Amino acid sequence: MKRSVLALLLAAAAVLVLPGCGLLSTEKDETVGWSPQKLYGEAKDAMASKSWERAIKYLDMDYFMSSVAYMAILAAMEGFKEIHLYGINLAIGDEYFYEKPNAEFILGYLRGKGLKIYVPQASALLKQHKRYGYHTDARPNQSFKVLLNARIQEYKARAEKAQAEFNTVVGAMRESEALIQVAEGLDHGADIVLVG
Repeated sequence: MKRSVLALLLAAAAVLVLPGCGLLSTEKDETVGWSPQKLYGEAKDAMASKSWERAIKYLDMDYFMSSVAYMAILAAMEGFKEIHLYGINLAIGDEYFYEKPNAEFILGYLRGKGLKIYVPQASALLKQHKRYGYHTDARPNQSFKVLLNARIQEYKARAEKAQAEFNTVVGAMRESEALIQVAEGLDHGADIVLVG
């Protein structure tokens, strides 16, 4: 796979990979000046190639639950010695439950292979909030989330009550409109048949 394709894949997820000692590289980036269409085309071609099989073979297992993990392995396969990750948190929803553990596993694996991994302090990657066994509340915002969930349930109950009242008023309004039609029919000589 060309370095240009790797550069595009890394840029797509806001991953900055610096070769060797970082910004001091003398290699020319061949993607400079490429149009977005060309970058996209190269990335699409790369995804259609057999790079997944190469990545699985490199890792010796098929465990890629995030593009971050896949790109990090591609960077290692391309010979990069440092991986810098910017703008990647994987902190909520599916990102937290599936992608983050996978990305952290891959980053740890690559660190064990001697690559330097840089994660900014602001990122949730490779961080712990509380140390297991030393702090009783490993989830610092759990109490706040319980409070917010209680508020959500209260608002939901109030909304359902308001919706029921709204439906009653609309029903009464529609009944009055129907009775107006009945009265107009009587005014025009219509007969009313009562079903009992």
